[in-house]
Amino acid sequence: MIESSTAGLLGAFTRRLASTYRDLTDDGGRRDRALMTLTLAETMLEEHRVWESYDDLPVHVAVVGPTQAGKSTVVNLLLGRQLAEASPLAAFTRELTGFIQCRDVREENRIRAIFGEDGVRLESAPQDDGGEAVVWDTPDFDSHLSHGYRALIARVGALADVIVLVVSKEKYADLSVWETLDALRPLGRRLVVCLNKVSSDQEVLSDAVHERLRDAGWDREGVPVIVLPHAPDGDVYGALSRTEEVSGLRRLVIDPAHRCDHNRRLRGLCALFERNWDDWLRPVVAELGAAHDWQRDVDRKLDEAMTIYEEQYLDQVSHNSAFKQAVLQLLELLEIPALAGPLSRARNVLTWPMRKLTGLFDGGGERGRGDTETEILKDVMEHALLALHAEIVRGSEDTGQAGAWWRALNRAYPGAAEQLKSAFGDQIRQYQVAFEPEIEEAARSLYERLEENPVMLNTLRASRVGADTAGVIFAIKTGTVGIADALLTPAMLSLTSMMTEGAVGQYMETVRDKLLERQRARVQEMLTLSFRGTLLDIVNNTSVAGLFRIDGLELEEAMQMRKEICG
Repeated sequence: MIESSTAGLLGAFTRRLASTYRDLTDDGGRRDRALMTLTLAETMLEEHRVWESYDDLPVHVAVVGPTQAGKSTVVNLLLGRQLAEASPLAAFTRELTGFIQCRDVREENRIRAIFGEDGVRLESAPQDDGGEAVVWDTPDFDSHLSHGYRALIARVGALADVIVLVVSKEKYADLSVWETLDALRPLGRRLVVCLNKVSSDQEVLSDAVHERLRDAGWDREGVPVIVLPHAPDGDVYGALSRTEEVSGLRRLVIDPAHRCDHNRRLRGLCALFERNWDDWLRPVVAELGAAHDWQRDVDRKLDEAMTIYEEQYLDQVSHNSAFKQAVLQLLELLEIPALAGPLSRARNVLTWPMRKLTGLFDGGGERGRGDTETEILKDVMEHALLALHAEIVRGSEDTGQAGAWWRALNRAYPGAAEQLKSAFGDQIRQYQVAFEPEIEEAARSLYERLEENPVMLNTLRASRVGADTAGVIFAIKTGTVGIADALLTPAMLSLTSMMTEGAVGQYMETVRDKLLERQRARVQEMLTLSFRGTLLDIVNNTSVAGLFRIDGLELEEAMQMRKEICG
């Protein structure tokens, strides 16, 4: 027995597939076949979800066929009375009508539960001695209007225990007839062919239909072909209803033995899945492949951007001033007593972090550490965005569903890229402000190591270098000199020369390397958070029709549900 929840979830998945297929451009009939078979699966799953027992149900007979084949007439002949409205107009019937010959009122409730209130028209029909049945009058599947209601045939085909195909001499060989039968064949339902309006060559036509059945994979011996003679215009029903052929058709079709039990319906559903699953999901897999390629391209371009940033900034001593700023902060931590007053007054004007101070004092620009870094980051990301657009253009040349995915991305990408670029400057500044504690921590680490070397610490404090260096710090705070220039002053060169000697110097290299690694990690995180997620979600955030937008996890869950049902 199928779990109701599993049937409901898998039914929702098939509806989602069908909804997107309706938006696709038909390609050699593949879309229409997918829609029909998906509707078959959806209806069968819904039937399993709302109904547990099939043992006491009436026989459902679906009368199907091309336009002008005489379906409504055959429905009346099966019912034994004229209830379905027949018309000489092509494509006259455009809705499903179920004629219920059944004493149990639950059957109408069951059908309503499966179809919904607006999905079908139901009428009560007096019951004769032929047994309980629901006979379905269906629209055609071959007229130019049939695309709008062809799925209705699939819905009633999923419920049917017996399928009666009504064809005329002129229509039996139409491709649409055999495509419809081919879609229904995996269900394993009883099939009866009714050759209608035949005035001559009955045996020849019957043999021709049997040959076509064999070629289409049906058991020709197990599919009866009933030939109804041509009746004169006027009272067609009256002319045919008392014939031996019609009596035989009623006995053959309205038979409780044809009722499909749960196991037979389950086998039909699984056969339908087995035959169509890969075809249904082929465009979904193509979309997933395109999304995977896009993710690969994004990751590769972000890695390339990170590499360029490292080469042009992190690895360039003249550019990357984070560690230099840590050294300058170390000078404050030395707290040379003679200069405590001037330094304190400088701190009262503006406080650390250093980059914020220099930015305020140089007229609002980004001089100091943020200046070069910001320019390099903006340049490398603009280059990455341009390179990604070239990849999108290449992907858009694909003529399949993957190409449709790339073209949707191409339409939305320019706007998304502009938004990313316009917001990137603020994100860089946020990262730089957030990184200041790392610089301060590096300065404190250096100071703590100096405290472990009292001789070096006292030398720095007692020497004349201390006074000169304090002046340098004050100059930086007031915007008179930038960080890069400050480190080239004699005072700073003397100080850094003293600190790079011996064990303290080795520790400085360690602190510098760790600071660079943390800086690299912060920038990597910024690029990932600022760019990667937005770039990967561009298509999901668009409203372009004709895309499935099913991710790998959803597909895996659907495959697992199918396995639970069919093993």
